[in-house]
Amino acid sequence: MTGPVPAGAPARTIKLRRTFACPPREVFDAWTDADALVAWFGGKVGKTVSAAVDLQVGGGYRLTMQRGLEVGAVEGVYLEIEPPERLVFTWRWDRPEIEDRRESVVTVEFHDRDGATEVEITHEGIKTESSFAFHVGGWTTVLGGLEQYLPAGGGGLD
Repeated sequence: MTGPVPAGAPARTIKLRRTFACPPREVFDAWTDADALVAWFGGKVGKTVSAAVDLQVGGGYRLTMQRGLEVGAVEGVYLEIEPPERLVFTWRWDRPEIEDRRESVVTVEFHDRDGATEVEITHEGIKTESSFAFHVGGWTTVLGGLEQYLPAGGGGLD
């Protein structure tokens, strides 16, 4: 699946993986519970100050983040939900300073690895090099936040 990118424009795709010493259901729940997202999602873009999640296909999410005095959000719609194995959602920034605010698509897969969970993030449809670099850094930081959030022993294994 590719994100909505104008015809002929080169799209970029990010793929990141990290393994956590927690079962897939626990990690999936951290991605789909609004209170949990406020606790761990954010990173270099800013602290998540509120989250809304309507966890159904066609339902939306919105994560409001703050960095210094600036407040902005990322939002989208759930396209696929297969607990505890897979989430697919659109991704669009609602922040004036973000250069590439086009909609793209994020797939998060939760692979059971003998009781641990390998999280694989695929972010498709990124239009610009600067947006690509920004999102690689952002997703890397987000995975670090998830590592900090998960219960003792849930830290990254990679």
